[in-house]
Amino acid sequence: MPIRQPWLDFKNEAIKTVPDSSGVFELGDQAKNVIMIKGADKMQQTLLELKNSGEPSVEKALFVRFEEEFMYTQRETELLQAYMRVN
Repeated sequence: MPIRQPWLDFKNEAIKTVPDSSGVFELGDQAKNVIMIKGADKMQQTLLELKNSGEPSVEKALFVRFEEEFMYTQRETELLQAYMRVN
């Protein structure tokens, strides 16, 4: 089951509304196609670091959606497997 939260703009102002707790997030391109799925113990901090990293894989990201999850590594694996089945 994909993340059901609505997409947010991948901008610092929106990222600061993401809880700094454990969970998973997806980054989306202009068409809201998923370009990254990642779990983190501190989502907000990780997203801010990614946003400011200049990493080529993140430069196309315009949207983000997330869900809080204590067992974020397991949820990350589930999302990656589901994504790979569809694509």
